[in-house]
Amino acid sequence: MNEAMANSICGPSASARTVLADYGNTAAAGSLLALHLNHRDLSSGAVGVLAAFGAGYTMGAQVLRRI
Repeated sequence: MNEAMANSICGPSASARTVLADYGNTAAAGSLLALHLNHRDLSSGAVGVLAAFGAGYTMGAQVLRRI
């Protein structure tokens, strides 16, 4: 599901940073945890999508730009 979302938003070469393998199912907190663990390599002006999905394919997303 993570790869499908990244491909849909950014194209087939997109990468999605996830924490599922290391932390298990953290529900919607997983996207914030992934951002916290991976934000240092984002340059100023970088744009990303913070997305989470849950039961019944409920989804929430936000587009972010690093300042």
